[in-house]
Amino acid sequence: MSRILPEPSAATLKKRQIEILREASARERGYGKIPINSLGLRQVGRAFKATVTPWRALNWTGYAIGFGLFELGLRGAQTLDDLLFPEWREQNIDAPVFVIGNPRSGTTMLHRLLSLDEANFAPYTLAHSLFPSVGVRRLISLGAAIDPKIPGRPLRRFVDGINAVF
Repeated sequence: MSRILPEPSAATLKKRQIEILREASARERGYGKIPINSLGLRQVGRAFKATVTPWRALNWTGYAIGFGLFELGLRGAQTLDDLLFPEWREQNIDAPVFVIGNPRSGTTMLHRLLSLDEANFAPYTLAHSLFPSVGVRRLISLGAAIDPKIPGRPLRRFVDGINAVF
């Protein structure tokens, strides 16, 4: 005689998902590290199995390799930051300002206005989230300073090419 177990309620499933995400987040905390969401990874695996084609598998493999190399490079740069720029860890943040609000309520405009006051605010930009490393940011600044002196401005053309694609 087999016994049929009742289906868990939506609230129970949601509660379990939140617990899994919290556990994954707690295990993966660290400077600039992207936490691995095991629940999301399983869902991606199921979606991959359901929709896999040779071209799609090759495409996903390319993205995975590219992302892995990008992450590896950032972790290497962050390790160098600890050796070359150890003072970044002692940076005091006295009174942080968080701009939070509903979508389309003016938060972006307020952020941009605050960004103009560089004496009092150090705004977080897309570049900071993509390259959370002092060394990489200094290399980008060095490239931006040297590029106008190079005939044809190759770095500017590279950035314009990326912008045209996206």
